[in-house]
Amino acid sequence: MSKSVLIRPLRFCQEVFFRGAASLAPGLPVGIASRPCGFFSNYFITLNGLRFCDSIGAVGVPVWDRACLYLEGPGCGNLWNALFHSPEYGGRSVGPWSMLPRYYASASAMTAYRAPSPRLAAHRLMRRFAEPHDVFLGECEAFVREQFGGRPAVAVHVRGTDARRGCEDRVGVSYEHLHAEVAEGLRRRDDAVLFVATDEAPLLDMMRDRYGDRVRFRPCVRSSDGRSIHGHHDAGVRSSGFEKARDVLLDALAMSRCDYLIRTHSAVTAYTLCRNPDLPYVDLEVKYLNIVRQPWLHEKPRRSPGAAT
Repeated sequence: MSKSVLIRPLRFCQEVFFRGAASLAPGLPVGIASRPCGFFSNYFITLNGLRFCDSIGAVGVPVWDRACLYLEGPGCGNLWNALFHSPEYGGRSVGPWSMLPRYYASASAMTAYRAPSPRLAAHRLMRRFAEPHDVFLGECEAFVREQFGGRPAVAVHVRGTDARRGCEDRVGVSYEHLHAEVAEGLRRRDDAVLFVATDEAPLLDMMRDRYGDRVRFRPCVRSSDGRSIHGHHDAGVRSSGFEKARDVLLDALAMSRCDYLIRTHSAVTAYTLCRNPDLPYVDLEVKYLNIVRQPWLHEKPRRSPGAAT
């Protein structure tokens, strides 16, 4: 029997349980469990949990503790509260949660979001329930002001390390195709800078050698030997979990401030594209490999019945 066959009824049972509990106690705080996966994969799973809690009249409380790959160590508390807050609840981090079991949200069903597009719907939920703290928005603003200097910016994000090794059935796009898209993106935007976000130090070096002083990047924890940053499929790069989380959050925010995005499959740029739902982009895996890993990102906005044109 497959794992998915077992998971579906368990998920249905927990949703029935929490719906019943919320109907008896409106505003019930429900802890949303962290999962042992990459930073923004965890973020979108949590966002699905927040959406579910909102739909049943409960208060979702994300709990990124023992299962979170970016936690500093035992006893370090709830990492979510150090990074995000909920404008819906007065701009504060919500907690504590009730003594009920935690809710384990799904990573799927993004297309169930009700809005002109899943991308826009996720944007609205993010702004209501999962907004980065002002300190990170301020850091991003300062970086963009200093490094972009008012010039157009093309962002390129390449996930390497475990993804390039084929983990989770990933297939890497050739550097030839990557450079072709970068060259075209820069050609169309006169005087543009190139913001490079990647987990691999050698790839950043290659981009700096090729594009020179047009390249912009943040000083981040990067891998020089192929080990992943977060340590999901291997030992990972030894460094502060909080710094890794801060790095990927600020890179994703900076990409959302660019004029064009060149992406390979990653939840990092899924966040970027939902943070800025008007950001134009090209997905290299879709274009060159005909692989659509996140179909909901490609759904075109649709008009609601009776909506104005």
